[in-house]
Amino acid sequence: PFESDVGVRLVCSEFFFFQAEDGIRDRSPSRGLGDVYKRQFDTRENLQTTYDSITLQMHDARQKTKDTETQIKSVNEQIHYLGQYLSTKSTYNEFLKARFKGKFRKDHADEIEKHEKAAQILKAQNPDGSLPKMKDLKLEKERLLALKAAQYDTYTCLLYTSDAADEEDRE
Repeated sequence: PFESDVGVRLVCSEFFFFQAEDGIRDRSPSRGLGDVYKRQFDTRENLQTTYDSITLQMHDARQKTKDTETQIKSVNEQIHYLGQYLSTKSTYNEFLKARFKGKFRKDHADEIEKHEKAAQILKAQNPDGSLPKMKDLKLEKERLLALKAAQYDTYTCLLYTSDAADEEDRE
C-alpha cells in the first residue's frame, strides 16, 4: 500500500505526531495511545479493519526486510570471493605463464583452486559474466544496509501501532 519504505516511515511519524497532538488537546490525562484509539474506533469492525490492515503492512515490511537481508548476504559473498580472486590472481597468472603447468599446479593447488572457484562464482552471479568491482560492491552494501535500517524502522513503527490497537481491543 505504500510507495516506498521511507514514505512508510514518514507516514508513521506523522501518524504519531497527529495522535499526540489530539491527546494534548484533551483536558483529561491520557494513558497513551490506547486513549487516543478510543476516540477513533467507534465500532469493533473499524478497530478490526484497522488492526488487519496494520498486520498486513507489518507482514509486508518484515518480508521486505528479509529480502534485503538476503541481498546483503549475496553482496557479502561476492565481496568475499572477489577478495579471494584478487589475492590469488598473481599466482594464477604465474600458472598461466608457467612452462611446466602440471608441476606448478601441484605446488600451488590450493591457491589455483581458490582462484578458479572465486572466478566461477563471481561470473555466475553477474549476467554479463564479468567480475564486479570491489568499490561497487561496497557501495551496494552500504545502500542495502541503509535500506534495511529504514525497513526495520517501518516494521517497528507498525509493531507499536499494532500493539496499541491490540491493547484497545482487549479493553
